[in-house]
Amino acid sequence: MGGVGAEEGPFPVIRQTVAKEIDMHATVVKVNIHDQVETKRALDEEFIPMLKQAPGFVGAYFVALDDAHGLSVQVFETEDQARAAAPSDSGPGIGGITLDSLEFGPVIGAV
Repeated sequence: MGGVGAEEGPFPVIRQTVAKEIDMHATVVKVNIHDQVETKRALDEEFIPMLKQAPGFVGAYFVALDDAHGLSVQVFETEDQARAAAPSDSGPGIGGITLDSLEFGPVIGAV
């Protein structure tokens, strides 16, 4: 878990170049889905409205990888904002899912 400095980690040259153009950070969340109907309801009615209000929020995508696994990529203006809005180690706190993994990193490209 965790982002790394511009001089460290993967793609340091790309990250230095892109950092001048794009200064955003992403939270990548993987979850285990236990109840698809409850997950969709909680996502639409609880989590997305809360996320939209988070400081520095830019956008997010939520993907059902299969019937039992999901992934989200949530983008914020700064790493601190991404970390502040991230779910706790116990999970996002919405029904139907449990947290599998949580990672942070700089956005190195966008369209």
